[in-house]
Formats: sequence, C-alpha cells, structure tokens
Amino acid sequence: FFHQFFRVYSPIAFLKKSDPSGAFIRHFVPELSTFPSQYIYEPWNAPLTAQQKANCIIGKDYPLPIVDHEKVSKRNIERMKAAYAAGRPSTNDTGTTNQLDEQEEEVAAAQSKAKGRAKPTQ
Repeated sequence: FFHQFFRVYSPIAFLKKSDPSGAFIRHFVPELSTFPSQYIYEPWNAPLTAQQKANCIIGKDYPLPIVDHEKVSKRNIERMKAAYAAGRPSTNDTGTTNQLDEQEEEVAAAQSKAKGRAKPTQ
C-alpha cells in the first residue's frame, strides 16, 4: 500500500489554484465555456440565474456530480487506514516493534511538522 494514503487531493481545489480562470475547462468542456469563473469548477453551486445566462442548466445540460468528493474521500481514507492496518502488523514475530514502522512514523512526523500540519491519526 501507499504509505501516505491519508493525502487526498481535491480535484476542485487543485484546479482553482493552477487555473483560476478555468481556461482548461472552457477549452475541453464546451457546455461550461460561458460559466462565470467563480463557478467554473463547481457549476452545480451556481445560482439558476447564472446557469440560465450561461445556457447550461446543471442536471439537464450538464450532469450533476457523481459523488460528493468530501464525503467519499473521508470514507476512502478510513477504508485505506483499515486495509493498511490489517495488512501490516505493528510488531514482528518476536513481539518487538517493527523498526521500519518507527522510522516511517518519524519521517511522517517530520514532514508534518515541516508543513505546519498536525500528524494524521492512524
């Protein structure tokens, strides 16, 4: 398993940072090309008047989101956490703590501290 399973990048937040005007979406998703920039990455949050002005009603001309990213990412993190724990015991055959686990925890703690974030609970 990937040892940093707790990192889930938001496709919305990432695109807002890297392409705030929505040029990529406007180019490749013509249905959304006339949406205001503030709604280009979350068109389902646009008021009906903005959707009408853009000639694109969400749920009719363009589909609603398939999943709620925030909810499913949390659920997937919990599932990965459980799978990771089930497949990788924290002690070896002699009952002592696995040295690799300790090293990974130290690295994760140092990375978290460097980034100013709290260490995720496992």
